[in-house]
Amino acid sequence: MIKDSMGNPVGYTHKPVLVPDGKGKPFPKFGETKMDNVMNDVQKYEAIEALFDKAIRPALQGDGGDLELDLVRGNEVIISFQGACGSCPSSSGATLAGIERAIQQNVFPEAVVIPTNDYESRQPTKQEHPFGGQTYEEQIEERKNR
Repeated sequence: MIKDSMGNPVGYTHKPVLVPDGKGKPFPKFGETKMDNVMNDVQKYEAIEALFDKAIRPALQGDGGDLELDLVRGNEVIISFQGACGSCPSSSGATLAGIERAIQQNVFPEAVVIPTNDYESRQPTKQEHPFGGQTYEEQIEERKNR
């Protein structure tokens, strides 16, 4: 097998994300640790938080957004988008898929990322009928007053 000057096989494109301790150690991949291939939720949380700080947050913050890791429970990773990411349509599509893929490749492969943004709280309290008629609530109120 042909290797480059760094000892990587030619054509090798994956560059591991580095731990922010400054020592340049890559995150251990699932199965490479000596803990019988099991990480508890706290260890997963810390590894994901380090991954976010090193690789994901800088990209999101460059566009006026941010990301908060709310909870890690089993295979579920609960996140909240903040700033511009909270209203961006990409945050529920490509950005979410990229975050999930980064966690799966660098921390544990069974990760399922769930965004918890509260879109309903941003909706107006009085909704208008899309065709100019009465809303459901207005129809109910009118029937009560008959």
